[in-house]
Amino acid sequence: MKSGLRIKTDGKTMSGRIVPGALGYIFNGGNNVDSNSINVALFTSCYAMGHGVSILESNYERCVAMFAARKLIEKNWINSKDEYLAPDESNPDFEEFVNDSVIFSLFHSASNQSSLRNVEYKDKSWEIKNEFFWMSREDIMNLADENDNEECYEDAVTSQDRFVYKYLQNITLSPEAQEVLNIANNLVSISFKFREQFNSDYPEYQINNWDCGYYQLKKLWSDYMPDEFRDFRLKYNKLADKMRPMVYELGFLKK
Repeated sequence: MKSGLRIKTDGKTMSGRIVPGALGYIFNGGNNVDSNSINVALFTSCYAMGHGVSILESNYERCVAMFAARKLIEKNWINSKDEYLAPDESNPDFEEFVNDSVIFSLFHSASNQSSLRNVEYKDKSWEIKNEFFWMSREDIMNLADENDNEECYEDAVTSQDRFVYKYLQNITLSPEAQEVLNIANNLVSISFKFREQFNSDYPEYQINNWDCGYYQLKKLWSDYMPDEFRDFRLKYNKLADKMRPMVYELGFLKK
């Protein structure tokens, strides 16, 4: 992957690797605050430049917590060379930070998780499932049925719920994170009627894939529902503001 939609098929910088059964990939270049803005990102398949690791069920929580701890902190002349440390996992607030990080990692601008079908790579055709999709297959099938979107319905009917949706059924979110998730669910629902037209205008986004991610959806939302999308970003920023001090309180960075 070069982005959420673009696939790199040749060149000397193709150093990314992904292990069988991986949920996705985290690009994690460098270890200081200076690298946060451009060297940290999430993908549903390996990143062309490498400098990361596969995201597995066993390390998912660590990956999203690390992503959040890095993306929450912007560099300045004082902190740019500060190095990240292992956090204090015994801190009573650590679990809440991890759970918040699940939501934070879904809707950040560097969240390149996407769902792609019929991807041509090295003379083979591939399907990239988005295991980071947060709604149930049944919910999307109902929305597709209500909006006469046969393509999306057929894409979902033989599929199965994704990892993040199932993960969310077993955790408790903070009020700020839950509000972001609720608004995202509502945006998916009220924007569904625009998918066919959007797909006609921007087929490269594959918006009728049932598990399409935020990387694909945010273009639809910003084009067709700019006011609602603006409100969503304000709530997301509120979650980020709540989480930011915890990066230092939990020991990811020294104060």
